[in-house]
Amino acid sequence: MRDFQKLFDSAYVADSVSGSNIESDTERPKPPTHKPTRDVTPNTGNSTVSNGKYKKTVAKVILAIAIIIGLAFIVMEVIKDADFYVKEGDKLLKSEKHKDAIKLYTKAIKKDSELAQAYSRRSYAYYLINEYPDAITDCSKAIELDPVQQAPYEICAYANHEDIRQTKKYDSLRLKKAVDYAERAIDKGASIKKSALSNIYISLSYAYLNENNNREAIITAGIAIDLNPKNAAAYTNYGVGNYLGGDRKLGIESLRRAAALGSTKAAEILNKIEN
Repeated sequence: MRDFQKLFDSAYVADSVSGSNIESDTERPKPPTHKPTRDVTPNTGNSTVSNGKYKKTVAKVILAIAIIIGLAFIVMEVIKDADFYVKEGDKLLKSEKHKDAIKLYTKAIKKDSELAQAYSRRSYAYYLINEYPDAITDCSKAIELDPVQQAPYEICAYANHEDIRQTKKYDSLRLKKAVDYAERAIDKGASIKKSALSNIYISLSYAYLNENNNREAIITAGIAIDLNPKNAAAYTNYGVGNYLGGDRKLGIESLRRAAALGSTKAAEILNKIEN
């Protein structure tokens, strides 16, 4: 068993991401009317024939109306463009009807497979229902189609991090990618909280510890501390990295700092080291 595993077997919880109707102008036709030019008293013998003709006429009119309405709906569906579905999807997303919003964004993509905005919106909807792999696929496609957009980078950062936390497969390469997405989002004006970015760095430092790369673990844990000096997990990773890397004094000091901030994991590690 690795030295790291003897001291440390944990994972950290990160912050979550803290987001025209077209009407037919087709007018229904009215049933035709007939005004006799003179008074006619119908005889009894022709009443059945007249009623039959009238019923057939009404049936034809109703059929004509149904056809016109059907065609109107078809025309309405055809003229709806991708932007229409994105806007309608946004309304559902705002109402927290995430799955229904996804359906409309999917319709938008079917209308225009290169509409980056639709992929970006759908990736966010997937993120909100914890469908991280789908969110990653969509935000990556949005970035490919429109590298200027800010939102897809932010979504990709969080979705990659959350997927790693959910599966507990701490891969330093994927986490470095998550960090890169976050930093590029910030460069484009995203207001990612320092505490959230700190948590991604904490996970990255944990991945390095798991890979026995103490040097990189120390560096990334140090960045996490700079971003959020009150995050106990960052001090825990920093302490373990230094302790295993040879600087036991600094390692113990950092672990004590983590324990003072409330880390039970740091307290457990100190107990193993000191007893």
